[in-house]
Amino acid sequence: MSIIETSSLYREKILRFRNEICKREVERGLSQPPYYYVLPSQQHDTGELVKLVQLLIEHGVNVYQLTEDIAFAGHHFEKNNIVIPLAQPFRPFIKEVLEPQEFPELL
Repeated sequence: MSIIETSSLYREKILRFRNEICKREVERGLSQPPYYYVLPSQQHDTGELVKLVQLLIEHGVNVYQLTEDIAFAGHHFEKNNIVIPLAQPFRPFIKEVLEPQEFPELL
């Protein structure tokens, strides 16, 4: 009940704070690399690619699929590759899921 009461009392402040965080993350996605992740559609295990894309979509991430081959900044991207721009509110989540993870060495 305390969460509901607090949310009710501070609704406007909470929403304004959340909105500012989202705006800041979109700006970071436009000004700080990486700007996009491109996932090749040709994978050894296509089922895992589908699961990853579904996970991202379920968490509110905008995911796109190329409709034609393109060349950009000296790189060639094939039709059907998955493109995930980082100029979106859930940028930290995207980076957490797609960047390499470093785990502490256990002795």
